[in-house]
Amino acid sequence: MKVVRSSRGIAAFAVLALVLACLTTAPPAAVASVGAEANPVRATTTTPVPCAFWNQQLPTDWYLPPAAPIGLLYAQHGFGETKDDWSDFATSAAAAGFVVFAPTLPTANLFGCTVQSLGDNTRFLTHIAALFTDASKETSALAKSFATALALAGRTDLTLPNKLAIIGHSIGAESALYVASRLVADDQAGAELHGIVLADPVRSLAGGNLAAAVQELAGHLVPTAAVPTAAEPPAPEQAAPEQAAPEEAVPEEAVPEEAAPEPAAGAAESSPAEPTVPQNAPLPVLVVAAPAQACNGQQSGTRAIISGLPERTFFGAAISTGSHADIFGGSVNKDERLTCGLPRQVNIDATRTLALGWLTDAVTGTTTADLYPGGASYDTLLSKGVISTLR
Repeated sequence: MKVVRSSRGIAAFAVLALVLACLTTAPPAAVASVGAEANPVRATTTTPVPCAFWNQQLPTDWYLPPAAPIGLLYAQHGFGETKDDWSDFATSAAAAGFVVFAPTLPTANLFGCTVQSLGDNTRFLTHIAALFTDASKETSALAKSFATALALAGRTDLTLPNKLAIIGHSIGAESALYVASRLVADDQAGAELHGIVLADPVRSLAGGNLAAAVQELAGHLVPTAAVPTAAEPPAPEQAAPEQAAPEEAVPEEAVPEEAAPEPAAGAAESSPAEPTVPQNAPLPVLVVAAPAQACNGQQSGTRAIISGLPERTFFGAAISTGSHADIFGGSVNKDERLTCGLPRQVNIDATRTLALGWLTDAVTGTTTADLYPGGASYDTLLSKGVISTLR
């Protein structure tokens, strides 16, 4: 016998279950043991962040790569979730070369120190952003937390990477985006941020954090296609006809004429790109979204990002039969599996491949064409109906 429930009823039940899970979970110890089962190593510590009149000790998992890191990845969970939900994805990210920082932010707090906005949590999120602003100082909260993790793991060979990428899930994507906007607004910290991936983002019912973050980022970003395609092709096309005529008429004079335009063209290509494009202008903001459903607020976050960044030509991909927790895979908490659905392996694989590939491209400064429209892997996922391109 089938039982039919309204989407409003499902949403209410989902929120109630997640709140109960959050309130009944005992807080972890400040320093936990290291799980060293595979090459990537997880070490559990705490990270102090100012909250009202004291420091909130955030339970933190650090995932350490087996070799030299390619970048630092800040992974932010969502409402009613914890750092443990990231376990599978973070292990894969560490295997790909990232040092992963995954803290647990409170879901309930009288002073607004929460992952979601229950009124105004912007001051708390600004303190989260400050962790990365001060990361280069050995005495900073983030550096100390990292040093503790290294000692636990016996990995004193590693250093905290300067290149930062961010991934956030659900309402945690909104928080992550707001943290990113604070880093972009800070000239020094903004230079460290290289890319953002948002996994099925959700907008908080209270406050305007998502809109404010998108507005801040839109003011600093240039569409990724505009920089390489608009500036470079015209120069070679115009130079070629001019060089061809002198070569036939006066071979000896053609050499200096050719030599002069080439350096000039090179200077023209590099110098406009530096002053006219701020350091964070190419910063990618990409989304992997599930279909509209109660658990993602009917794609409230995804729609807000697309409408807030109209100059962009590529926003990411929607998983056609996805669940809200595809990014977490098998490590998603049992309450979320019950309320939002169990992720299917084909969707876990697609979500992880795209998200990790985009994040890796961001910190390495490369473009893996295979993971974007027109690339073989991306187009295969399209043709099989696993994904569709967000528009």
